[in-house]
Amino acid sequence: MGKGGTLESFAPPPGVPRSKHMGTDVPVLLPTNPNMPWWTMGDVDSYFMLFFDNLSSLVTIIAALTSAPMIFRGMMPADEWNSMNTEYLNMIYRKMLPGAGVALLFGNCYYTWMARKLAYYDKRENVTAHPYGVNTPGGFLMTYNVVYTLFIKYYCTEWNRAVTDGKDPGTVKEATDKIWQGAVASNLVVGLISCAGAWAGPWIIRNV
Repeated sequence: MGKGGTLESFAPPPGVPRSKHMGTDVPVLLPTNPNMPWWTMGDVDSYFMLFFDNLSSLVTIIAALTSAPMIFRGMMPADEWNSMNTEYLNMIYRKMLPGAGVALLFGNCYYTWMARKLAYYDKRENVTAHPYGVNTPGGFLMTYNVVYTLFIKYYCTEWNRAVTDGKDPGTVKEATDKIWQGAVASNLVVGLISCAGAWAGPWIIRNV
């Protein structure tokens, strides 16, 4: 978003400096700059760059997630492997991926609104929205540290222990739902920490 082309085209208009604030003084509810273009040539390459960056991140993260049933097959109950694999893949493709799509759409729309609001506040038209995408390192950390841990706990350890002790291990769907709920709870905690960082960030920048 903003004027595309040479570096000079991104320079602020005469007499209008670039933002010298961190955005903390911009009101939450503020009109957007109606003179800001919605699409310029500079957005074309930015779009494809963001698209393929997110696509590559999603493909690799999904590949890591879907590999779990094969990696831990020896630890899983053999008679339930097929049903566990099916339920687990359904969780990924019917819950995780749609959720990521909604998050990407909302995030980019929100960042666009913030950029246009800043353009109104600063009376500028050379504001660019920050790209919103998949947190690749965070995605792999979530996969290996959270989902894999929950996978081993509910599909392998607790299920086999219940069978060995002669207890009812429950259904495969119940075990899958526990993995899903644990992953969602972990995301919620990360989100709360990020929100806290958003408030504390400006103070840290000023004083550290």
